[in-house]
Amino acid sequence: MGRVLIRDKARLALLLLLLAALAQQPLNALTHSLLPDMEQRPALYYAAVIVEELLLYGLPAALLLRRARPPRRELLPAQKRRMVVVCVLVGIAAQYLLQALSWLWVSLLALLPGHIAQSAVVMPRSIPEGLLAFGALALTPALAEEALFRGGVFPCLLKDFSRREAFVLTVSLFALMHGSLVGLPAHFGVSLLATALLVSYGHLGAAISFHLAYNSMTLLYSLIPALRIWERTSWGVLIVSSLTAVAALAFWLTRVHERLQGDRPAEANRTVHGLALALTLLLAAAYVPELLTALGV
Repeated sequence: MGRVLIRDKARLALLLLLLAALAQQPLNALTHSLLPDMEQRPALYYAAVIVEELLLYGLPAALLLRRARPPRRELLPAQKRRMVVVCVLVGIAAQYLLQALSWLWVSLLALLPGHIAQSAVVMPRSIPEGLLAFGALALTPALAEEALFRGGVFPCLLKDFSRREAFVLTVSLFALMHGSLVGLPAHFGVSLLATALLVSYGHLGAAISFHLAYNSMTLLYSLIPALRIWERTSWGVLIVSSLTAVAALAFWLTRVHERLQGDRPAEANRTVHGLALALTLLLAAAYVPELLTALGV
C-alpha cells in the first residue's frame, strides 16, 4: 500500500472497520470449526480469543497508528501517574455502575416473550489458565481495541468530521462492533467513558488504563461470586443507582463537551460521510435477528 494522504485517513479507518465487521462471523465460524472443543479447554479457548482480537482489532490498529496519533498534551511524570490512578479508579467504578445498568437491561429483556441466550464465560481452572484468561479477556482487548478506536479511528475521523461527530461515531462504532444485544449498554458505557477520558487527558494511556481496569474487574466479577452484588439487589436500588450514575456521568460529560466545542466543522466529504452511515447501519442490522428472537418473532 502506498502512502495514505491526510484526506484519506477517515476513509481508511472506516474501510478497515468495515472489513473487520465483515470478518467477525467468518473468523468465529472458522475458529469453532478448527477447534470445536475449545470451550472445554480453557487454555485453547483463551489463545483463540487472543488471536481473534489481534486479527480483528490489532492488525487494523497497526495500519492506522503508522499515520494517525491521538491528540496529545505534554504530561509531567507525576501527572501521568495521577492520570493512570484516576482512570483505573474510574474503570473499577464503571464496572459496578455498568453492571447495575446491565442487570436492569437484562431484566427488562427477560420480560419480552422471546429468549435471549447469554454467552457463558469460560472459567480458568489453574493459575496458568488464569494468566491466560487475563491476557485474553483483559489485557489484549484493552490494548488492541483502544489502539484501534481511540488511537487510530478517532484521530482519523477528525480529518472529515467535527470533534463532536468524531466522538459520537467512535463511541457508537466501538459499541456496535461487539455485536451483543445483552451487552450493548455496557459496551456503549465503556466506549463513552474511554473516549471521554481520551479527550479529557489528551493521552491514549488514559483510555487504555481505564479499559484494562474495567476488563480486569469484569474478570474478577465472573470468578468471585461475592462481587456480584447486583444479583442480590432489589429493583428499587438498581434504578436509583442507575439514575445516580447517569446524573454523575452527565455532569462530567458537560465538561468533556466543552473540550469538543470551538472547532469548525470539517468540509463535508460525501463519500466518507456515506461510508460512515453505511457502516453504522450495517453494524446495527446485525442486532436485528437477536432483537426479533427477543420479541418472539
